[in-house]
Amino acid sequence: MLSFFRKYQKFFFLFTTVIIVCSFAFFGTYQAFAPSKRVEDPTAFQTRGGRDVRRSYLAQMSKFLSLESSSRGGGANFLNDGVISNDFLETGMAFRLVGEPSKQELESRLQREKNFHPYVHPNAPLLSAKQIWSLFAPDISDNLSQLQSLDLASSKEAFDARAALYLAELRFPAQMLTQVLRYQENEYPNIPRDFRLLRDNLALFGYRDLTDWFGAAFIEDLSKFIIQTATVARERGYQVTQDEVLADLLYRSEKTYQSVKDQLRRPVANSYEFYQQYLRQMG
Repeated sequence: MLSFFRKYQKFFFLFTTVIIVCSFAFFGTYQAFAPSKRVEDPTAFQTRGGRDVRRSYLAQMSKFLSLESSSRGGGANFLNDGVISNDFLETGMAFRLVGEPSKQELESRLQREKNFHPYVHPNAPLLSAKQIWSLFAPDISDNLSQLQSLDLASSKEAFDARAALYLAELRFPAQMLTQVLRYQENEYPNIPRDFRLLRDNLALFGYRDLTDWFGAAFIEDLSKFIIQTATVARERGYQVTQDEVLADLLYRSEKTYQSVKDQLRRPVANSYEFYQQYLRQMG
């Protein structure tokens, strides 16, 4: 842990400061559109500098982090390019931050995961998820078998298998699996069609997003860590201005707008209007 901070100290502090300011800009901008209400907002925890962090802010940070640009099923957040996936799960950092509530949530999922059976075509057993994975994503089968073979979901071995499995499905998502299965099914006209391929979600365990995979407590643990680390960053003089972050958000908005503008249900004049509408929806 200490060697990690020594090696990546400057990068990590800058990164966490960006995430904090990014989240503040994201939700702060949304508040400009939201009606004002007085509600009870208790303190969730205190930073090492003694600053109170409100429950609402922690919830906003958790929501922002739980939806990434690569998220599917539960909605995508193009303003988050994969903080948890890339900087915590890929690096192995995440397991160090798993608290007791997170472990309990992981254990509560394990039986469902052990009972999970990947898709098999009812009329042609060779057309199966495992067969497709063996061709396009063999690490999915490997990590699925590893996770299902373990009896303690909160162990490091099980968590690593879960993280690897989640990341593998990001690279080869259920939508791609379904497309390949339907293509192969069409190659055999004598096989009766399986209409589940038109309506069912073939995602592993039926999970949609990071919260399904790891639990709300896990997302909250990482949110607290980022907030605490950003406090240290500020103490050490690392700063990122809100203008810099807003410029980055607008750049991402422009990039996304250009890629989806022809598919929008409602006409949008430009990327900034698209950005504003997106904030309203995410709020």
